[in-house]
Amino acid sequence: YIDEFAALVGSGRTVFRGLPPLRWKGMTAAALRAEAPCAGYLESFDIDFLRFKVPPNDQDTLIPQQLLMMKVADNAALDAGLRAGSNVAVLVAMGIEEELHQYRGRVNLDSQIAQSLSDQGIALTTEELSALQALAKDSVAAAAQLNQYTSFIGNIMASRISSLWDFSGPAFTISSEENSVYRCIEVADSLFRTSDVEAIVIAAVDLAGSLENLTLRLKYGPVSSGSSTAGAAFSAQGWTAGEGAGALVLQRASQAEPGRVYATVEGLAFAQGTTREAIETAALGALREAGKSPSDMTLVEASASGFAEEDHSEHEALGSLYPGIVPVSIKSQLGHSFSAAGMPAILASVVTLGRGGHRWAALSGLGRDLCSAHLVLQAPSIPRLAKTPTRPAKVGLIKTLVLGGAPVAEALATHVNDPLVISIRTKLSRLSPGRLPVHRLETAKEVDAPVKTSSITTVPRQIAGQYSAHRTFLEMRQAAQKQMAALIRLQAGIPAAQSLAPLAPATAHEVVPAPAPTPAAAAPLAPPLAPPRARRYRAQPISLVERFSRPRQVIFDTQALTEFAEGSIGKVFGSEYALIDSYPRRVRLPTTDYLLVTRVTDLDATRLEYRKSYMATEYDIPLDAPYLIDGQIPW
Repeated sequence: YIDEFAALVGSGRTVFRGLPPLRWKGMTAAALRAEAPCAGYLESFDIDFLRFKVPPNDQDTLIPQQLLMMKVADNAALDAGLRAGSNVAVLVAMGIEEELHQYRGRVNLDSQIAQSLSDQGIALTTEELSALQALAKDSVAAAAQLNQYTSFIGNIMASRISSLWDFSGPAFTISSEENSVYRCIEVADSLFRTSDVEAIVIAAVDLAGSLENLTLRLKYGPVSSGSSTAGAAFSAQGWTAGEGAGALVLQRASQAEPGRVYATVEGLAFAQGTTREAIETAALGALREAGKSPSDMTLVEASASGFAEEDHSEHEALGSLYPGIVPVSIKSQLGHSFSAAGMPAILASVVTLGRGGHRWAALSGLGRDLCSAHLVLQAPSIPRLAKTPTRPAKVGLIKTLVLGGAPVAEALATHVNDPLVISIRTKLSRLSPGRLPVHRLETAKEVDAPVKTSSITTVPRQIAGQYSAHRTFLEMRQAAQKQMAALIRLQAGIPAAQSLAPLAPATAHEVVPAPAPTPAAAAPLAPPLAPPRARRYRAQPISLVERFSRPRQVIFDTQALTEFAEGSIGKVFGSEYALIDSYPRRVRLPTTDYLLVTRVTDLDATRLEYRKSYMATEYDIPLDAPYLIDGQIPW
């Protein structure tokens, strides 16, 4: 792998290609209203499922982001000669895998389809509507299974590599946009200074060529027309997506084995901002830490993101700092890998150092974290001698993982002869292609504030989609308000014709009004979307009492689950399981804010009986949970 990469660097070749046929599930022109741009797309890769101890089930395997990172991190640990069970830390530079939104889109289709049909005046039977919703949802994404859900948790990537090698050092992820890899190096330096870790694996991954990633990042600037020169830093007009993963291993210089070292880190600095001044500040800080001057550098790797404002600032700064040196950028050959962008830049520099008289390299990084990074590398005193070792031949389960999936149109076409689908198509034939109905865009400053409306004649598809999702949210919120109001009236014994003042959401507990001598009459509430009107209320004395619903049975309560997470399994499962408490490590529930289980209410499992088991849990969302956004638990 590293030899192939080294051969590519400086060769004048690129990895840019057209969109692989399955990469976006056939959603090309419909999504961007244009052909998909050329980019460094990753179409497929091989993975040994037995080596990584993950299920090979096509319907429930880890997402490609995690599998790809695990593969390169494993190879880096092998190449560095790390020992299993040693005190090694694992840091992963990554961002959220935006393909997660396919699952959110699947969930949203229920309400979106119903709303679209209503807007077009088309009525389907309950059976037809359910069938259409199921077809559309399955064409976008299959219902997520256990391993897919958990593999969207980025930190599990670092934990899996640590577990695979039985490393005892810390393992976690770092997300700092395009500077994530440089921040990993900063944290690694801190770990070396403050702990006794022997080595640190740094891995980075970003599948930036996905439809979701490309759509999101198009707001930063246009994609390249493909006219850039390979190797040149600032020849591109626009940016080109690149995707993949890379990994490296850091060790203290005094502990590194001669002949295994690619380069040494001599200086690293950051500065707030991405202006010319910030870039120069970061560069001078890194050079000062390395004890070098700009004239000592012979190789300069630019960020060269392809975003005009960043490129202009960087071009000026690097030209002033390193006169006489023409900056290069690996992005011109691989594309922009965003959260992983620092990794190919570092790898390209380390395979170049020692060749052509290059002894010192300066790397510039710019990120959407609004920081400038600068890294100084030196070629090793003894050239890299060891070849990448081969893993001993073992029984494996190697499969090729293809990114993307079957085109949406093909998934729908498989049901074309279904009588129910034929009936649906007949009714849908009245749809007006390419025309969107006139929508009202609604905003509300407060839950019960008068709603202002405005009408527009044409709505872009993106805005219409946002409107549809927001409207669904408002309707759900209004329905919840009505239910709460009905509950309060029921508890207080107020006739249905009367109503109470709107309540600010303060608790998820049951609301129990205190007895009032004479409930005062109040004006009826206006409909939620009615024009502004005067409303006056009289106060009703309300007291709130914590009163949770109680399940019929509780097998393990919160106290027992906390004990399982932090203490003894024998105290929870009984003496037959007490032996597990003597193991040096065991599987536990996460604790504190990540203990997302309040009680276990059902259990079908038998000790020493290997079969499919069942467990049901409940979770009470705390009102002050740190993950709440506007009082709601995020997706």
